[in-house]
Amino acid sequence: MTNVFENPVPILFVGVLIFGICFALWTQKRQRKFAAGMVLAILLMIGGVALERLVETESEKVGATIRQIAKDMEANDVNSVISHISGSSAELKSAATAILSRVKVESISVKRNLTVTVSPSGTKAVAKFNAVGRVEDKTATFGTQNVPRFMTLEFAKEQGVWRVFDYKDEMPQKGMGQ
Repeated sequence: MTNVFENPVPILFVGVLIFGICFALWTQKRQRKFAAGMVLAILLMIGGVALERLVETESEKVGATIRQIAKDMEANDVNSVISHISGSSAELKSAATAILSRVKVESISVKRNLTVTVSPSGTKAVAKFNAVGRVEDKTATFGTQNVPRFMTLEFAKEQGVWRVFDYKDEMPQKGMGQ
């Protein structure tokens, strides 16, 4: 059922199919019930798409968290970035602080191959995606560089909020087939 709320295509497909059947029958028989069926199909498609837009799934919440982390990194707000890391991951927090203190982030682009898999319990999730960061070395040793990476972020839901508890970054080619 979650897929219906993440993608409006099934709703639209079924609606267009029902509309098409009703239209074909209406053109042959000219009965009001088929015209009413077409109107009902349109209303159901509008309602279904509206419902899909209103319901935010856990996968969509994880995606929103990733986009917020990217915005916080672009703002060079280390404390906000750290707030997205699980309290049980002190080592990850200190590593992120050390890395972010050495660079000025100009931009972060999360690519469209983002996939999120939420555990059946709904308390853990894994996100995989390509990202490109444009960063400037604060020591001016390396200057400004584009840094493409394939990211795997592991999330845990803590008090209703998705937080990163582990990550892996790899060469960006790993995400090309996803």
